[in-house]
Amino acid sequence: MRVLAGGEWRDGFLDAHRGEGEYRVQVLAWRNLERLTDMYAVVPRSPRLVWNYLREVGPAAVARKVVSRSAERFRNEKFVSVGVGRVLEAGDGRFAAGGAVCFLAPCHPACAERVVLPGALLAPWEGGAGEPGVVLHLPPAPPPAERWWRALRGWVPDAGVPILPLAAPLLARVRDEAAGAPWSEARRLPLPAPSPVAERRGAPRAPGTRPRAVLFGYGNYAKTLVLPEVAPYLDVVAVHEIDPTQMPVAGGDVPCWDTAPFPRPDEAFDALLIAGYHHTHAPMAVEALRRGACAVAEKPVVVDEAQRAAVLRAVREHGERFFSCFHKRYSPLNETVFDDLAVSPGEPVDYHCVVFEIPLPELHWYRWPNSRSRLVSNGCHWVDHFLFLNGWADVVRHDLFVSARGMMNVSLELANGAAFTLALTDHGSRRIGVQEHVELRANGRTVRIDNSARYEAEGPDRVLRRRRVNKMSSYAAMYSSIGRAVAEGRPGDSLRSIEVSTGAMLALEDLLRARLGGRGEEREAVAAR
Repeated sequence: MRVLAGGEWRDGFLDAHRGEGEYRVQVLAWRNLERLTDMYAVVPRSPRLVWNYLREVGPAAVARKVVSRSAERFRNEKFVSVGVGRVLEAGDGRFAAGGAVCFLAPCHPACAERVVLPGALLAPWEGGAGEPGVVLHLPPAPPPAERWWRALRGWVPDAGVPILPLAAPLLARVRDEAAGAPWSEARRLPLPAPSPVAERRGAPRAPGTRPRAVLFGYGNYAKTLVLPEVAPYLDVVAVHEIDPTQMPVAGGDVPCWDTAPFPRPDEAFDALLIAGYHHTHAPMAVEALRRGACAVAEKPVVVDEAQRAAVLRAVREHGERFFSCFHKRYSPLNETVFDDLAVSPGEPVDYHCVVFEIPLPELHWYRWPNSRSRLVSNGCHWVDHFLFLNGWADVVRHDLFVSARGMMNVSLELANGAAFTLALTDHGSRRIGVQEHVELRANGRTVRIDNSARYEAEGPDRVLRRRRVNKMSSYAAMYSSIGRAVAEGRPGDSLRSIEVSTGAMLALEDLLRARLGGRGEEREAVAAR
């Protein structure tokens, strides 16, 4: 279909997937109310920032990241808009196919030939709008003092925010806005004939020598880290991405593109590469295991107890073919930790870390209720690494403290005696993104690791070792190792590791919610925006 992207009316985009109860609307007229500039962590163009990253991770990683981020420019163009159209595909029974509707599009491109929305964002339309062979488009006008659409800015179904209570009071304003728009002044985007609806483009390659993999989530992470490293071992035959503007129109090297958020019933694969929204990781992994495939899931593994139970049950029933992508397990610096601390596997290793994470924009998806807190989103890296170094010993005590400014102090104690502390904050310098200082202690010895790159081990009276590695090397090692394991049919994570790691994270998350009176750690921003 056609999308207004980069100021141009471009063809070749796939349609958004229409889920159960949703409507697909042919757009006749579209008016932007506001451009959303607080959805994505967009790094400003700066030679100094590029130089900082060059020194930290090297030219190859920087070049790959720059190309990837540049390709997201259309994705970043999101608007709140109102419009008028006709129902092409009916959803929950409120509106019939062919009926005229006005709508609120809370998180969409500047304009599109078609739009998929829940019925709660549609209202009957009896006014006039539209002209044969064109789509009318009005850019944003200066916003009113009170943005009446504020409660729905950036809303998407995956956020976990109920739509009906937010939308119902606004439908009269939607009709008024559409009726009062100066459509005679609109830009006329040519549409001689509507393009056919298409959620899928191409077809997977026939099976070859490598196992077939399907990727879910074509974001920066997948483009720069997942796909390049698994390519020697897995044949990525399809990519699913729910945002059509995130996909390359030309298709690239992938034979099949799809906007469905789940595997199609007829889709064949040997592995699912899961890099979508946090709350989708566990259900997708369970589905992969149920179909007899491997599940390769980005962190976090689960976001609640129901998901944890489902994943553990699936691993018990279908075997250890689940691979969780915690890159710290694959750091080359792990190789010397046990020697330098003079410990054997399972013996206690104390772990203390201070972590700075980049402040998130107000509407960033990490802030959704479905994504849970920053402990689940980011803190899981260090919790999991601590448990990994201690051989998945049982957690016997956990605690946390949250300051008035949002800084977290997290503590764990294990059955083997090991202790863990994490200070997690978003106050500080974002010169090179996330920064961390880790200290590991045992037997009168200390290992210090800064930014996953600089390593120093001290004994009682001397420095034992200094090392430096590229901090991105652990990601490359992780995905190449997992890709090779899938190709060779080797097992994935042990049931024990999944049980202990997910149990520790959810115990901390439950405690956090209890300390904050039952609400999520950052979730009030979603409802109050």
